[in-house]
Amino acid sequence: MKSFAPLVHTDPAALVAVGEAGARTAGELMRDARAVAARLPAPMPGSEVLVVCGDRYHLAVTTLAAWLRGHAVALPPNAQPAAVRELAGRPSVVALLHDSDLADAQDVREWLEGHVSGDMADPTWPEALAPDRRLAVVYTSGSTGDHQPCAKTAAQLLGEAQALAATFALRAGEVALATVPPYHLYGLLFGILAPLAAGAAFARETPLHAETVARAARQVEATVLVSTPAHLRGLTVLTRGDLPPLSRVFSSGAPLPRATADELLTKLGLQVTEVYGSSETGGIGWRRHEDVLKDMSPEPAWTPLPGVTVEVAAEGRLLLRSPFLAPDAPVPYPCEDRVEVDARGGFHLRGRLDGVVKIAGKRVAVAEVEQRLLALAAVADAAVVAVESPGARGHELVAAVVAREAGRDAAELVAELRRALLPWFDPVVVPRRIKVVPALPREPSGKLTRRKLHALLGLAGEEESASGGAKDMSVRTDADAASAGPRLGGARDMSAGTEAAPERGGARDMSAGTEAAPERGGARDMSAGTDADPERGGARDMSAGTEAHGASWGVSRDMSAGTGGASAFALGGHARRDEGGAAVHEVEVGVPVDLAFFCGHFDALPVLPGVAQLTALVVPQVAALRPELGPLRRAARLKFTRPIAPGDALVLRLEVRGTQVRFSLARAGEVVTAGALEYEARGG
Repeated sequence: MKSFAPLVHTDPAALVAVGEAGARTAGELMRDARAVAARLPAPMPGSEVLVVCGDRYHLAVTTLAAWLRGHAVALPPNAQPAAVRELAGRPSVVALLHDSDLADAQDVREWLEGHVSGDMADPTWPEALAPDRRLAVVYTSGSTGDHQPCAKTAAQLLGEAQALAATFALRAGEVALATVPPYHLYGLLFGILAPLAAGAAFARETPLHAETVARAARQVEATVLVSTPAHLRGLTVLTRGDLPPLSRVFSSGAPLPRATADELLTKLGLQVTEVYGSSETGGIGWRRHEDVLKDMSPEPAWTPLPGVTVEVAAEGRLLLRSPFLAPDAPVPYPCEDRVEVDARGGFHLRGRLDGVVKIAGKRVAVAEVEQRLLALAAVADAAVVAVESPGARGHELVAAVVAREAGRDAAELVAELRRALLPWFDPVVVPRRIKVVPALPREPSGKLTRRKLHALLGLAGEEESASGGAKDMSVRTDADAASAGPRLGGARDMSAGTEAAPERGGARDMSAGTEAAPERGGARDMSAGTDADPERGGARDMSAGTEAHGASWGVSRDMSAGTGGASAFALGGHARRDEGGAAVHEVEVGVPVDLAFFCGHFDALPVLPGVAQLTALVVPQVAALRPELGPLRRAARLKFTRPIAPGDALVLRLEVRGTQVRFSLARAGEVVTAGALEYEARGG
């Protein structure tokens, strides 16, 4: 019976982790893992160590320590305190280790104090792990409902890591840099376990902005980039030479728009490899965009991972045989995707089984409509969902699209998209409503959850027959499978975009934030950068380039008191580094669709008021991350250049130099808000 070892390094001096937090060797990794293991409680049947670490080296240390001590490791679906506390309360959790600001938990950094360079242990793993030993509990993405735990054995987790290292020819001396959190299965496998299985190294940090990704990649001399479509789209602002030579670029977690793949290849010379799978099944297949795919050219077929066999049931259902399935899973394992197998052993994904609906008697695959939208050069991102429709139609399609070109006239774009779809679909099938939105509210892993989709569409609590109840198959997914149904493909009404509804008499142009409301006597100018405040009787100019100082628009001198609203934002991954004498923090922020600040700003076009951005998000995060700072004295050089809408995915950047803090909020790599804060010294 095959056994598994998570660490194959034999040279104690071989690098396993690099980054601004410091390089670490295989000998130091094993030394630190043994030190942490010695302080963990004794194992019990089914015991778990809950790990919440943003630094990949710390996560590697605590994971190996848990395994050395006889525990499994539990990785949360996100790092939100409420989610962590809920998991920590499970009877199976015997310890909670972290490297953040969590209370009532053990900061693993305290156990690793006194690091002495050159103090190393033999990196040889003491005893190979049995294939059926339970090593980890990970959680599904929540794209089709609540997060669900998935237990992983050594054969599943380490077996897949070994298969990935072999399939993609990862070698000793290479460095993998990941932009996805290490506690997601995709980030864990590609960002830590596969490099360790290959004798390679990984970067400790998780950069988010395109510029910080490029800087980190150059600093650690990365050869492998592990990312998501949302982060890869941000890289298109770079030019050749900004990134070091990359031998492999991986994408997963969401559809990779064809336009993004084309631009990465032509502009940066990056060939992207997409990986398809799920939390439940593990990896299934991969494909590489080796040539620029012209509009509507055939998509490359998927190649099964080693040991994986794809079969097709009568209705086109994917039947899976895989060494990465749970030991008690049925064989073959029935999946919810439809596939076609080609003569060379590859396969093509044809959407979800529950993603085929009838519209006025005509069958249509929701995934195909979404694919056609994603293939258009004018579209950066898209999502399509089927909703029930009264009368003979039965269903209708609703689409949300992100324009490739910022500032594009929305009504013109919608008309262009309809013309592009008509050669492929019957007119009755073309989406009746198309909303142009600034961005789709993807999770840090790149996914779109059913809850957000339904909330944005006003469908909360409903179960559409065309898109509900599907099993999560999107942890590592592609532009075909990921585009089906609510798993990744529901329409998102970001309300800062355009809704084209022929049945309502035409398109309402909201492309620049203007709401045309004849019933209210005309259009209200809410263009990008304007914060209209009806309570104060008009619009306050915060347009691009306008600098508003705290004293001039009513910001309280001490804004640290009103921080309760911060908990309403969904805070994700946090990265910290030192840069030119400043401490730089980057925090992923999700903007809930039901955030109270959207009430009254405005019903048809919700935007997040500038004062709410400052007092409920930026200032509370400064207080949480830099508790040594005193009261806030002044806010200056405030610029609100783009509106923030419900469901937006943002990155908050804080640059701290003494009592001065420069901040920015960015969406898809574009800064939408920026400014500076001045604090008093603590005690002064």
